[in-house]
Amino acid sequence: MAEEARAQYRVGQGRGLLVYDQSATLRLWYVPMQEAAAALARASEQMRADAPLVLAAYEPTTEAILLLRTLQALQLAYVTAEGHLRSAGMERLEARPLPQQMHPSDLPAGVQARGGVHPAGRCIIFDHVTLGELGRVIVVATGPDEIRLDAEVCAGNPATRKRRGQLLRQVVERLDRGIHHGLVHRGE
Repeated sequence: MAEEARAQYRVGQGRGLLVYDQSATLRLWYVPMQEAAAALARASEQMRADAPLVLAAYEPTTEAILLLRTLQALQLAYVTAEGHLRSAGMERLEARPLPQQMHPSDLPAGVQARGGVHPAGRCIIFDHVTLGELGRVIVVATGPDEIRLDAEVCAGNPATRKRRGQLLRQVVERLDRGIHHGLVHRGE
């Protein structure tokens, strides 16, 4: 893992940390220093404050910083040039409530959802009973605990575009609020 972090630095990714995530399926990815805050979103204030200092102090051509994530803990580790692993801090994570599925009643009146695919991520297409297709929301994973919602209003009838845009905006606001409160749409 440390060699992968050093290789990422050599190919121009800059200082950063290698995230080894065991919280769901095993995943490994490199996070540049300027994006490290997102990888540490569930960490304590102390670990978030310490991480930039650790990232600024290591020698990226011979050393590496690893963030080991499990369901129960986060550990920031420093890999020396000799290959020794030293912990820069470990903390237990509080259990998060299981997400609930959103229901059709969570959408504005007359709006229905259907699943779709998009090259950038999962896509949810929204239709209105009288206005037709409103548009789609693309759900893009930007990190292990973060997603971004991108909305596109359907071209359709120019006379109803403003109203369709307003309804789609309401849908996005409700999805965003639902995501922040532990609700997820599973496309089921």
